[in-house]
Amino acid sequence: MRKKCDAISGPFRKRWAIALIIIALQLCLLLIAGGRKADLNIDEVYSYIISNSYRADKITHDDHVFGQWFSGNEMDEFVEVCADQRFAYGKAYYNTSQDCHPPLYYWSLHTICSLFPDTFSIWTGYGLNIFFFVMTQILVFAISDKWITGRKWSYLPLLLYGFSPVAMGCCLFIRMYMLLTMFAALLIYEHVLMFSNGVRGKYLLAVWLTIFLGSFTQYYFVIFSFWGVLLYALWLLRKKEIKHCLLYGFGALMSVGLMVLLFPYVIRQATGSETNNVGKEVMRNLFNVKLWLRMTVSLLKELLRSLSFQRIISGAVAVGTVLLTGYGVLDRFKKGARIPVEYGYMVTVFALTFLSISFIGGEYVYLRYIYFICPLLYISVAAFLEFVPGQKLQKMVMVALVLFSITNGVYGVFADKVEGLELNAAREREKLSAYTNYPLVVMMEKRSTAIPTGNFTKIRTFDTVYMDIRSNIEKEHVIKEGLEISESGKCVVYVPTDREWIKGYEASELFEELQDTKGLPVRSIARGSLGEYFLVG
Repeated sequence: MRKKCDAISGPFRKRWAIALIIIALQLCLLLIAGGRKADLNIDEVYSYIISNSYRADKITHDDHVFGQWFSGNEMDEFVEVCADQRFAYGKAYYNTSQDCHPPLYYWSLHTICSLFPDTFSIWTGYGLNIFFFVMTQILVFAISDKWITGRKWSYLPLLLYGFSPVAMGCCLFIRMYMLLTMFAALLIYEHVLMFSNGVRGKYLLAVWLTIFLGSFTQYYFVIFSFWGVLLYALWLLRKKEIKHCLLYGFGALMSVGLMVLLFPYVIRQATGSETNNVGKEVMRNLFNVKLWLRMTVSLLKELLRSLSFQRIISGAVAVGTVLLTGYGVLDRFKKGARIPVEYGYMVTVFALTFLSISFIGGEYVYLRYIYFICPLLYISVAAFLEFVPGQKLQKMVMVALVLFSITNGVYGVFADKVEGLELNAAREREKLSAYTNYPLVVMMEKRSTAIPTGNFTKIRTFDTVYMDIRSNIEKEHVIKEGLEISESGKCVVYVPTDREWIKGYEASELFEELQDTKGLPVRSIARGSLGEYFLVG
């Protein structure tokens, strides 16, 4: 009996050892990428503020940084966890209720930041994402090892996804999408077990819990769960397992209901409020079919471009994969073989979720919204590539894809092609570093929270800062005061110039109108989020 167990466990251990080596190599590459991540974008700053801020849910809601001079390093209090505010989940819950997402990810980030109080670091959020990435990859291989019959093909999703621009961009982006991806992979794995072993109580409980946790992370998970549950329920009905079908579906519905019960703000956030312009856009364009078709094509183009860090290679990989899988499937049908139902399940869940998100999102449809279903795409591709006829052709395809995936990831990191490095923002911040000892006046057309949040990493470096709306700055002669308190007789003025997202100003006209800057030299010194920085004096 002992020999039989060893015979079974030996190949299993070997397969998982190879998988873990692949994940370890990808982890090394991600750590290098993290070291090259130079700045944060506005959404990443929001992640830290919503998770950790005890002063206010938004920077613009704190009067201590408006209408008065303050030190730029005070801004860190919005993103750090103070020693006496560790594990303050109630405050993070409130901050989340004023935003447009449920709280689970923010609780996770707050927990990590609570372990390092009075510290602001990219590595707290990025380290959390790396953990979610590793767990996702373990699940990806578990799915592949179960569903893909050819053992050599089961490593392919690990390689293709883990070294892809999608996976690396998702991991580098300090938002909830990597956690969401982990839950999506977990839900699929649980269905793998049910397809293989039938409906069991422990599987149902796991599915219900995963649906709750995923929905408590991001609302798009509800769409993914809906299609996944519906398709499996239809499978149960086909097998005449009506009791299991009803129990399975009812439990899934209750999981979403529990999320709504624990976070009732979901209704307001999903339909749109003053804190959520995305929700308003969703409701306004919900049945705009032309917009849906346009955004579907746009999202599909983004997805295809994300196959490689080089667009030409992305196109070649996309075309080659379609031709090879199509050839393999047709050959299989000619021989009278059937496509496993699990493969159809994966492809259909991915496709329906993709189309639903492009439909519901309106104008706000970005690649990051489908990050979480991308592992399913790579598993599906590997599963169908297994049908390529002929061992010689299979070996050629396998070698080509392995080489492509590894070189793709290495090139992306060392050529700084990975999305999320924020190199442009860092260069602009570096330009400002020569002027941070001058007073900074941040001018707004209104209390737009996007301005101080998007410029957070720049504002925090200045010794002295004043933020307010234009009318108050003019009335209080703030720029004149900044020129007077500066030893050099100069100050830096941020002007919102963006016209697409906010009602910005024409900078040259603005400085001509401002009484405090008439007759003084003004020159642009750096670009910022939604505006520019000018040196006055």
